[in-house]
Amino acid sequence: MSSLSEVPEHQNHEREAVLFAAAARALGAYGYSLLEFDVGGKKARRRYVNCVSPNGETCSIWIKSATHWPQMAEAVRFPWKKLAVSPDGVGAVTVACEAAAERGATHLLAIAGDENSGVLSVARLYTLPDVPPLVATQSAAINSVFYRAHSAALVLQAIAPEFAEAVAAANAAGIDILSRPRLGSTAIVEKTVTRVRSGNVYRRDPKVRAKVLQIAGGRCECCGDLGFLTEAGERYLETHHVVGVSERGPDSSGNIVAVCPLCHRKAHYAADRIQIERKMLEAIRRRGRSN
Repeated sequence: MSSLSEVPEHQNHEREAVLFAAAARALGAYGYSLLEFDVGGKKARRRYVNCVSPNGETCSIWIKSATHWPQMAEAVRFPWKKLAVSPDGVGAVTVACEAAAERGATHLLAIAGDENSGVLSVARLYTLPDVPPLVATQSAAINSVFYRAHSAALVLQAIAPEFAEAVAAANAAGIDILSRPRLGSTAIVEKTVTRVRSGNVYRRDPKVRAKVLQIAGGRCECCGDLGFLTEAGERYLETHHVVGVSERGPDSSGNIVAVCPLCHRKAHYAADRIQIERKMLEAIRRRGRSN
């Protein structure tokens, strides 16, 4: 896994998008339902999932992926603000969490994983007010010159021993959503038309599908080729949910791409389907940026 500073900006977006999709799947598997994506903001780096918890509570979950600190740790970094507002790392985390709360966020899902395979190694859910005190606890436990220069961070995994105590504190707090999947065979309730797969009923909105196809203008959002001409003289494309409705992915334009039949099959069955998914997620991001 590369250091974030060594990766071009567009590749950072792709990396974060793949891990974001994996996190959304993990939330669905754990039992969170009615997922809706809220992705955008400055440089399209804001990533939230609005959903309902297994206990029926409405949540807005801020998802942040970890940065790899070579030979040291995996840590979720927070933006630094003006020193007058946040003179240290804990202050910076507090300011960031307060800003997220003002946008409606209730939780932070801190994740780490392999952006090539899309497999998460950590996905820990914290209530937002608990994050700054946790970072303060970690700060007192870490004796690292590098960390002192990057202390606006929540350490998730330790490579070097000086981070082990901080990771133990992180593991003792929050919920590990990778540990106990709760998704059963209950159908997902949405408005619109139904499609039956494996005995479950999933609903899709034809208006959303039509909107995505209109935006694509007959050109596959994955490979860029024009769809074939139908007898009616229209370009044929299909639609694909990046995070499947069966995985509790939202039936919204922020989760759907218009693709040619070949790319659609690749998205389901190709050996390099994670790379195919990268292209689809980048297409959605570009689409949102241009609107």
